[in-house]
Amino acid sequence: GLGIPTHFFPDAIDPEVRQAFKAAVGVLAALGASVRDVSTPDLESAWDTAQTIMNCEANVWHEPYLRNQGDDYAPQVRKFLERGRSTLATDYIKAQQTKMQLRQDMLAACADIDVLLTPGALTPPQPLGVRSVMIENREISLLRAIVSATSPFNLTGQPALTIPCGRNLAGLPIALQIVGKPFDEATVLRIGHAYEIHTAWHSQFPEIETDETS
Repeated sequence: GLGIPTHFFPDAIDPEVRQAFKAAVGVLAALGASVRDVSTPDLESAWDTAQTIMNCEANVWHEPYLRNQGDDYAPQVRKFLERGRSTLATDYIKAQQTKMQLRQDMLAACADIDVLLTPGALTPPQPLGVRSVMIENREISLLRAIVSATSPFNLTGQPALTIPCGRNLAGLPIALQIVGKPFDEATVLRIGHAYEIHTAWHSQFPEIETDETS
């Protein structure tokens, strides 16, 4: 069966994303899939936990290169990698503990379903240069709006697939995320394939604007 989280960033999902997600679930239900609500653990802090772990581990791996050829990195990338230097070991250990607890809670929540369905991002694609978005009268950083839907499953170790499931008013794609159980990529891909057979979103591309004056 297909699981739908009962509490998945309820105050932070763009209405266009919410509408496209609901329609995608309807397509799969019409194909004969059973759909049920699933009570998942709170995911609001998942991105913060993921950042702490990534900051530390990325800095350790890149440290010799940052020391010897730091100018080869783009400024924003270098800034991101260097943030791990100031992260305390206690914060890293606590993040790992949070990660393990989230994994246990999420796998328990998904025990009686085949896959969990969620939006692939909390907002549709935004113009270049945008740093934050307003969703339901709440300002959220664009980065958080993009990764908050997917980062929990990087922590839990569950295979996840995102596929187009609609377009917003600007004609840009909106994504459906299909999350499976560990080592069950086959089920995730099978459901994604069934959805794409019966929809055409994956074959539609946004119009590309060109600057004819250049």
